[in-house]
Amino acid sequence: SDLKVLVGSSSKFRKKLCAQALPPGFVMTQRTISPDIDEKSIRDDDPHKMVVAISEAKTSKVLQILSTEQEVSLAESPDFIVCGDQVILFGDQVREKPTTEAQAKEHLQSYGRESVPAVCVCGITVTNLRTKQSKSGVETAT
Repeated sequence: SDLKVLVGSSSKFRKKLCAQALPPGFVMTQRTISPDIDEKSIRDDDPHKMVVAISEAKTSKVLQILSTEQEVSLAESPDFIVCGDQVILFGDQVREKPTTEAQAKEHLQSYGRESVPAVCVCGITVTNLRTKQSKSGVETAT
């Protein structure tokens, strides 16, 4: 039977992206859990370390939520949790998700105006709920 993966995110886009990346033998759970952590309170001068720290904090929150719930049937219970975070490096700036429409427009327009590459730094934490082991990693894309 397929292994079930729960995404710790409220983003439908992130869930869809994760579903497309799963290898054979893995399926997404219908449910997602939004960790609702204060990402702004987790800071690091190194954006690679920061996205991992945020993805690990999201994982901890999802594990906490799952531990307080009543027992769910084995058929519905996930085998893995995937949580992530990303930032854009643009010159010497670390840009997180825009907080306003105006900021989003400014970010998008600046990427075309300047000859500085926008680098996406993505941190992901995968937790095997059977073994209780977690692994985190970082990937960058330009």
